[in-house]
Amino acid sequence: MAAATAAPGAAASTPAQRVSVLERTAGVLRDTAMEKWEGGRRLDALSVSIVSLTALREAYKLARVAALAATKAESEATVEAAAEAAAELKAQSAVAAVAVAAAETTVADNTNAEALACAPTTSRNHSTALTAPVGPAPHPSIPLLPLPHKPSIPSSCTPPSPHPQKLRRDTERAVKTMARIKSAFAAALQRAERAAAAVKGTGTDGAATLPDGMALAYEAALQLGRSGAVEELMGNLGASLEAYGRAQTLLMFLLSEGPSFVAAAGAGVVGAGMAGGART
Repeated sequence: MAAATAAPGAAASTPAQRVSVLERTAGVLRDTAMEKWEGGRRLDALSVSIVSLTALREAYKLARVAALAATKAESEATVEAAAEAAAELKAQSAVAAVAVAAAETTVADNTNAEALACAPTTSRNHSTALTAPVGPAPHPSIPLLPLPHKPSIPSSCTPPSPHPQKLRRDTERAVKTMARIKSAFAAALQRAERAAAAVKGTGTDGAATLPDGMALAYEAALQLGRSGAVEELMGNLGASLEAYGRAQTLLMFLLSEGPSFVAAAGAGVVGAGMAGGART
């Protein structure tokens, strides 16, 4: 067990990895508890069940935090997308207003030019002589006002925002994971309560100290590794891979979660108080 508690977080660093390891560990320990119960080692089965229950509780906490974070990220992305759409619409409106003003100026200029063209020649010449400025004639073209544009920001300074559909999928996945773990926790709690009642019904002292659940988990990992080796020698590659995978799951659990689980799993006693403490 010293090796199992030496490097917390070494095997599962991210919250998603921890949730995956904890959920898979709970399944392996559930099967281990059933085997020990059928083999008559009921206190061992109860202790392993408590570790499995605690793993599901921790997994649910992490999954709930992940679901809340995913929901918040999706909401923020939605608000940001709406703000960008509003800014784009405002810029397009400004461009349209400038275009309309330029068109009106052009129409007015054309109207004045047509009026001068239709006036009598003498009157037009006299008017031109009176109103013509001294110096070079102005250029007939009318300068256009510059169109407003959004300031360009270097792409290196603006990280790309996640796609809304991806954020929505992440949120749905996180919520489903949380619901699945919550359901598994409720079922595991019922099994643990029934097991505790059955152990007390066999005449076991209600204050008896349970075996070390983490040591039993390590023992189960070694047993699964040996079973995998036997299946491999027998040519049953599928069964050997499954056993190796389950052993690896338990070892990853012991490496990453072992220190925080020793106190929680090793201080239980047989009775209703144990099951009630697992609810918190």
